[in-house]
Amino acid sequence: MSITTHAELLTAISSWLASSGDTDLAASDDDFVVLAEQRIHYGAGNPGEPLYSPPLRVLAMEKARDVTVSAQTVDLPSANFLEARRLYLSGTPIITPGYMPPMDFWARFLSTDTGQPSAYTIEGKDSTPYGQLVFGPAPGDIYTGKLLAFEKFSALSGGSNWLIANAPSVYLYGALLEAAIFIDEQEDVARFSALFNAAIVGLMRSDQKARHSGAPLQMRSPGPTP
Repeated sequence: MSITTHAELLTAISSWLASSGDTDLAASDDDFVVLAEQRIHYGAGNPGEPLYSPPLRVLAMEKARDVTVSAQTVDLPSANFLEARRLYLSGTPIITPGYMPPMDFWARFLSTDTGQPSAYTIEGKDSTPYGQLVFGPAPGDIYTGKLLAFEKFSALSGGSNWLIANAPSVYLYGALLEAAIFIDEQEDVARFSALFNAAIVGLMRSDQKARHSGAPLQMRSPGPTP
């Protein structure tokens, strides 16, 4: 059975549930897919807990975005933002502000001084669902910020996306796990949790190998002996 679209995934979910006698769950298949997407993007629980699963982070989720930095606060450029991977301000030389947690940031940059930003933090904002970058000190010039961030895949309800085309098992086992949780079938919860986590970890391991494939080993000088 091919699983490359939202419709094909729903068919596969119904088929797996029917084989286990849970045909009455078909009306909730869409809900299970949405819940699986949440688990995929954000993970669940803490390591060691029964339903823990790590968030998926792979190269296909990285998006490069330009942001105009002309004020202390700049809206994040995408509602799909998950986490920043790197940020620099273009110029000569390139400026690489360091990330600071909000509490530490405001303890240092409470003044109204302006200049070349040396740090940034990320905070929420009432008028957007996805927050803003905050620079310190406030920029005294206009810069182009080069942001690389992990972003969510487009919702599968739109038809298809990279993940369903390249790793359909992640979606399938994630949705079946949510179905097992819904009906409180503990044997299936354990089964599909293990399958889902294996699919996530396997995909991230493959992604790491692809990132570094062909790169020569770098020799490092040993550090000082304590």
